Amino acid sequence: MPSVRLGVGLLAGLAAGGAVVLLSYCVYLDWRRHRDPAFRRRLQDIMGSSKEGRTTRIFFSRGADGKTLFN
Repeated sequence: MPSVRLGVGLLAGLAAGGAVVLLSYCVYLDWRRHRDPAFRRRLQDIMGSSKEGRTTRIFFSRGADGKTLFN
């Protein structure tokens, strides 16, 4: 049974490490969003300005072969 405990401990350690990495990445992106004007502009270009009231629209259509295309 020591191998089962080792596996569970290893899995818990990997999960904790993954959570730390994810949290660190979120903090880094938030820091960049607040401090870097160029990064903020790129995000606004990609997402659209909130003042525009822009909504994302996905158009579905069928191609010549009958498969669904996303435009």
